[in-house]
Amino acid sequence: MGSAVKIIMIYSSLGKCNEIDRYLRTCGCDTVSEIVKTGSNLARLLADKDWDLIISDYANESLDALTALRILKESRKNIPFIIMSNNISENEAIEAMQRGARDCLNKEQLGRLLPVIERELCDYQIQREIRKKENELKESKKRLSDIINFLPDATFAIDKEGKVIIWNHAIEELTGVRAAEIMGKGDYEYALPFYGKRRPLIVDLVLKPDETAESGYYIMEKRKETIIAEAHANYLPGKNVYIWTKASPLYDSDGNITGAIESVRDISHHKQDEEEIKESMENLKRTLEGAVNALAVISEKRDACTAGHQQRTARLATMIAQEMGLSAEDIEGIRTAGILHDIGKIYIPAEILGKPGKINEFEMALIKTHPQVGYEIIKTIPFKWPVAQVVLQHHERINGRGYPSCLAKDEILLEARILAVADVIEAMVSHRPYRPSLGLELAIEEIVSNKGKLYDPDVVEATMGIYKSQKINLVS
Repeated sequence: MGSAVKIIMIYSSLGKCNEIDRYLRTCGCDTVSEIVKTGSNLARLLADKDWDLIISDYANESLDALTALRILKESRKNIPFIIMSNNISENEAIEAMQRGARDCLNKEQLGRLLPVIERELCDYQIQREIRKKENELKESKKRLSDIINFLPDATFAIDKEGKVIIWNHAIEELTGVRAAEIMGKGDYEYALPFYGKRRPLIVDLVLKPDETAESGYYIMEKRKETIIAEAHANYLPGKNVYIWTKASPLYDSDGNITGAIESVRDISHHKQDEEEIKESMENLKRTLEGAVNALAVISEKRDACTAGHQQRTARLATMIAQEMGLSAEDIEGIRTAGILHDIGKIYIPAEILGKPGKINEFEMALIKTHPQVGYEIIKTIPFKWPVAQVVLQHHERINGRGYPSCLAKDEILLEARILAVADVIEAMVSHRPYRPSLGLELAIEEIVSNKGKLYDPDVVEATMGIYKSQKINLVS
C-alpha cells in the first residue's frame, strides 16, 4: 500500500484495536492508529489531521457507529467508514450503510478486512482525484469568470446552440439586463437589449456567416476568424448609441469550436468627437479656400489684363493631372497651387505688368522674382500639399535653364512640371497687353517641340491626350 495507512479506531476495548492492528501488520499493511472513545475526540481528530480510514464497533458505550457517522458527515470529510462488530443486525447494517458506512463485517470476518480496506482506499483515492479535478475545474471557471467580469468591455458568449453562457458585469451595466435574467437563453435573446428585435449578431456570424445579417452593420472587417464591426444600437439606454464590437470563436482543448465570444464598446463619444473634428476640418478647409481665392483676387486686381489667368491655369493643370492618373488628393494640391502660382506678382509694379510695349532687362529681372515672392507669401500657410514649393518652381525647366533656382528634371516637383505646361499654354492662348492671343495650335506646337527639353515628356503626353480627345476646351 505504500505509506502507512492512518486509521481512527472507535472501540471501547483496547484489545480489539490491537487485534485489528496486528492483523493488518501481519498482512504487510503498515498503520498509524488513533483510538477514539468520545464524539468530541472524534471531531477534534477529524479537524486536526487527514485520515485514510475509520474502523468502528457498532454499539460502543460512549460513541456508537451512527453517532460517529453523523460527526463524520458534519466534518465534511469523505473518509471511508467500516463497521466491524458482532453486535449488529441486518437491519442495523442496512441503516448504517444508508448513513454513509462503506461496509459492515462481523468480528469473525477479520480475514475480509484487508481486501475491504484496499478496495475502499482505492475508491477513496479515485474519488479524491475526481474531487480534486472538479475543484480545479471549478476554480478555473471561477478565475475565468472573474477575469471576464473584470474586463472593462461589455462581454458575452454563446455556445454552439446560441445559448448565453457568459454575461459579464460591464454588459449588465450597458444593457440593463442582469446575468441571471439571460444566462442559458437562446433564440437571439441577447440581441433584444441592443436592437429591440431578435437578429443575428457578429457572435453568430463567427459561427455561421450570413450576408443578410452583415447588412445590419455599417462597418465590418474580417480578420481570419475574428470579426470587427460598428453599428448603431438604437435600443440601448440613450437611444443614440454607436457601438464597436469584436467577436471570435471559442475552442476546446482539442481545437473544436464550442461557441463564440463578443465584446462590445460604446463609442458614441468617439463618434461625436469624430463628427466635431470633421466639421472643424471642413470649416478650416472652407476658410483656407476662401483665403486662397482672396489672395488670387488680390493678385489679379493688380493686373486686369490677365484677370482669370490663375483660375484657368489651375483648371488646365487639374485636367492634365487627372489624365496622368494622379490621386484626388494630389490633384486638389495642384489646383490650389495653380490658383496661387502668380501671387508673387503683387510685388511687381502694375505699370510693368500692363506695359503694352517690349519689356527691358531690368523689368524682366523684376518679373522673374515673382515665384520667390509668391513662395515667401504663402510658405507659412499650413497646406496639406507642397503648394509654396510648386509656386516657387513653376518657371523651372527640364533642361535646368528655368528660374529662380535652375533646377532640372526630377529636381522639379511633378506638380510644378504640370503647372509649367498649363501656365505656358494658358499664357499663349490668352491676350496680353503687348500681343494678341497666339492661339491653341501654336501653344500645342510649343510644348510638343520642347518636349524633354523644357517640359516633362509625360506631362506633354497627357496634355496631348486631352487635346486629341477634344473632350474639353483646354482653357474654358
